[in-house]
Amino acid sequence: MTRDVAGRDLACGSVLTVAAAALYAFYSCVTLARFRAGAYDLVIFDQAIRSYAHLQPPVSMLKGVHNGFGPGFSVLGDHWSPALALLAPLYWIHDGPVTLLVAQAVLLALSIPFVWAYAFRASSAVTAGRRVAYPVAVAYALSWPITEAVAFDFHEVAFAPLLTAAMLERYQAGRSRAAVLAGLALLLVKEDMGLLLAGFGLYLLARRRDRRLGALLVVGGVAATLVTTRLLIPHFGGRAGYRVAGRLTSVRTRAGSCRRRA
Repeated sequence: MTRDVAGRDLACGSVLTVAAAALYAFYSCVTLARFRAGAYDLVIFDQAIRSYAHLQPPVSMLKGVHNGFGPGFSVLGDHWSPALALLAPLYWIHDGPVTLLVAQAVLLALSIPFVWAYAFRASSAVTAGRRVAYPVAVAYALSWPITEAVAFDFHEVAFAPLLTAAMLERYQAGRSRAAVLAGLALLLVKEDMGLLLAGFGLYLLARRRDRRLGALLVVGGVAATLVTTRLLIPHFGGRAGYRVAGRLTSVRTRAGSCRRRA
């Protein structure tokens, strides 16, 4: 690409990213202003990140009381999400749930340039890359997973699309070290992100030149999930496997309901 074309693409990509962030933030803030935001999970994370901002453990009274852990419960005992601490400085600027909604909008939108670059590079061998990259980026920005994430007030997985897109795009660009760093950062987002990292490792196992790295990511990803669910979450006041047990109970209940209806 010439410098002029690259500059034009950078400008268009920036406009798309900013527009998406503004749209996501507008929807979320309007939902909050109309009192349609839920205590789960917006208030929980608002309380936790406010605690981080005061250089204290991420305590959420709402989460602790609701789940029977007590008012001093740390959200690290619910999900292993230390990445949330990165948002604490924003509370020094504006202390309130709107900060979380805007931060989530920006995090989700920042994944768009990586999707654009991935699509551009993948399609350039068969056609003009931007003919594919822009439609793919717009479709991604308006896709069901992203819009559902915006509609669900705030959640710690707001970090996941950005880091996942960065991991895949950087690997495609031949920057394996940056890809691995993005993958390792996912381990700070939620306890099950280790399984996502292991899945990426399985893909690398199919590529001869990266099999050793793939094996390390598979083992490391699975080990990280086991450590966080069996050791770290219980250490911070949670119960090992209590979320898994709850989900299995929910699945069994729904299955029983379906059988009765049949």
